[in-house]
Amino acid sequence: MTRKRIQIKKIDNISSRQVTFSKRRKGLFKKAQELSTLCDADIALIVFSATSKLFDYASSSMQQVIERRDRHSAMHRLDRPSMELQIESDSNDILRKKVEDKNHELRHLNGEDLQGLTLQELQKIEEHLKRGLTNVSKVKDEKVMQEINNLKRKLHSLQLSATMFDYVAHTGCGTNAGKPKIETGLKECILSGLLSVDGLKVLHMDRNDYYGGASTSLNLTQLWKRFRSDDKPPEDLGSSREYNVDMIPKFMMANGALVRVLIHTDVTKYLNFKAVDGSFVYNKGKIYKVPATDVEALKSPLMGLFEKRRARKFFIYVQDYDQNDPKSHEGLDLNQTTARQLISKYGLEDDTIDFIGHALALHRDDSYLDEPAKDFVERVKIYAESLARFQGGSPYIYPLYGLGELPQAFARLSAVYGGTYMLNKPECKVEFDENGKAIGVTSEGETAKCKKVVCDPSYLSDKVQKVGRVSRAICIMSHPIPETNDSHSAQVILPQKQLGRKSDMYLFCCSYAHNVAPKGKFIAFVTTEAETEHPEVELKPGIDLLGPVDEIFYDMYDRFEPCNDHEADGCFISTSYDPTTHFETTVKDVVGMYSKITGKVLDLSVDLSAASAATED
Repeated sequence: MTRKRIQIKKIDNISSRQVTFSKRRKGLFKKAQELSTLCDADIALIVFSATSKLFDYASSSMQQVIERRDRHSAMHRLDRPSMELQIESDSNDILRKKVEDKNHELRHLNGEDLQGLTLQELQKIEEHLKRGLTNVSKVKDEKVMQEINNLKRKLHSLQLSATMFDYVAHTGCGTNAGKPKIETGLKECILSGLLSVDGLKVLHMDRNDYYGGASTSLNLTQLWKRFRSDDKPPEDLGSSREYNVDMIPKFMMANGALVRVLIHTDVTKYLNFKAVDGSFVYNKGKIYKVPATDVEALKSPLMGLFEKRRARKFFIYVQDYDQNDPKSHEGLDLNQTTARQLISKYGLEDDTIDFIGHALALHRDDSYLDEPAKDFVERVKIYAESLARFQGGSPYIYPLYGLGELPQAFARLSAVYGGTYMLNKPECKVEFDENGKAIGVTSEGETAKCKKVVCDPSYLSDKVQKVGRVSRAICIMSHPIPETNDSHSAQVILPQKQLGRKSDMYLFCCSYAHNVAPKGKFIAFVTTEAETEHPEVELKPGIDLLGPVDEIFYDMYDRFEPCNDHEADGCFISTSYDPTTHFETTVKDVVGMYSKITGKVLDLSVDLSAASAATED
C-alpha cells in the first residue's frame, strides 16, 4: 500500500500545525546531525516558529559557524573582479545625483528657489502639497479617534463600580522609598488564572504598570535604583537590558506542584524552560552533589562504605513505595510511623539524615522528624522522579528570562478566560459591610463590587501576624559557584546543623545560560531565616562559598501569615515568601488558598510529559 502524497501548503488546523512543526523540526535537526557526522561538515541551523520561539542546532558552536560565514563573505567581496568595482562606483555616482535632486525637490516644497521654475513645475509642486495636506488630515483624524477610544475605556473603567465580581485579586501596600504601593504578586497571578479557568469573574488590580510585585524581575538600572538609589551601575557589568534579576528566585521541581499547575492551566505554551545544572548540599565545609537514588548513593563521597549500603536500602524502599500497594510498605503504616522511626529502621547517620531531610525532602527544619513519614517519603520520591525526568544534574527547571515571565503568563491566561486587569491603579481600600465582610475595593473614587478579596499580607496589616524575617544577599559574579562542577545554574542547601543554626541557608545561582545576565555573568542569592539583625554577618558562611563577587546587595524583609477568619470576612491572604530557593512551599500556599476560596481540591493529576517540549534548549 503506497503512502498518500501530502500536498505542501499551510496547515489550517493550529494543533496539527504545531505537531507537524515539532516533528519536522526534530527531523530537520536529526538530518543535520547525520550530515555533520557522516561528512564531517560544519552545520548551523536557526528556526523561528510561528509564535516566534527560537530553535537552533550547531554541530560545533553556533557563534563559530556564524563568524566563519562572515569571514567567508568578507573574503568573497574582496575577490570580486574590477568590473564589479567600476559598476559599484557608477552606482554611487547615480545615487549621489539622486540625493542632489531630492534636496532640490525638498527646497521647492519649502517654498525656496522657485524663481527659475516653469508654470508646469509650479503646478506639480502645488498638487504634491495638496496630497500631503490630505495625508496630514487623515493622520490627524486617526489621532482624534484614538483619543475618543481612550475616553471610552475610561468610561468602561467607571462602569466597573456597577459590576459584581466573584473575586478581586491584588497584593498590598509594600514600601519603596517610603511610599506605599500595590503590586501584582506571583501567588495572586497564579490564583487569578486558576479562578478564571474555573469560570469565575476576576478583577486584578495593580498600582504599578508591570506584573510581579515582590517577585518581579529587575534590570541592572532598576536593581541599582532600588538598593543604592543610583541609576548608573558600573559599565563593566554589561548592558542593563540583558539582566533579569528575580527578587524572589526559586527553582521548579520538574515533577513538582507548580509544573502540574502550569500543565493544568496550559500556561506552558507561553513559557520556555531549561533544566538547572546542579543540586548540591553543604557538609563539613565542602559542597557535594545530592544523591537521590540507590545508584547515586553508592557513588557519593558524602558517605562511608557501610553508610552507603544503608542509604541504598532506604532509597530502594522509597523508590518502590506505592500507597496503593501494601506489599511495598514492608509492614509500616506511614500515616502512623514518624520519619524518625522510619529512618532509625535503616540506621542512617546524622549527616545522612541531614541531606535527605533538607536537600531531598526540602524540609526547612528538623520538625518533620516527629511527623508522619508519608509526606517525607513522598517528597524524596518526587525529588528522585524529577531528577530522572530530564536526566540532568538536578531535579529542577527554570524559565528562560527569569521568573518575571510567570506572572505575565498567568495574567494572559486569566485575560483569555475573561479576567479583567487594571494596572496603574492608586492605593486601593477594601470596603466592608456592617458585619465586617468584604464587599468591594475602592480606587480613585470608583468601587469594584466583589464577593471575596485575595491579597498579600501587607494589604490588610490588621489581619496578619509577623512570623519572622528573611535575610538575603544578591550577588553579581563573573564565575559559577566553586565546587559545583562549573554549573551555570545550581542550588546549594546548607542544613541548619552544619552551620549551628535554627534554620537552613540557601544558595541560588543562575546565569546567561537562562538569559538572566550578559554572557559571562552570574546572579547568586544567599538567603536564610533571619536570626539576627546583621545580614552581612549571618550570611557570611554562604557568601564565602561563592568566591569573588563583583557586586553585592544586602536586604531584609518581614514574613507574615494571615490570622483572620476568611469565612467571616471574605478576605484570603497569602503568606509572605520564605527564604527557600524552590517553589514547593509557595505552591503549597497557592493550592491551599484555592481550596479555601472555592471549597474544592485542585485536581493536579495531569500528563507531565505535556511540558517536556518546553524544556528544550
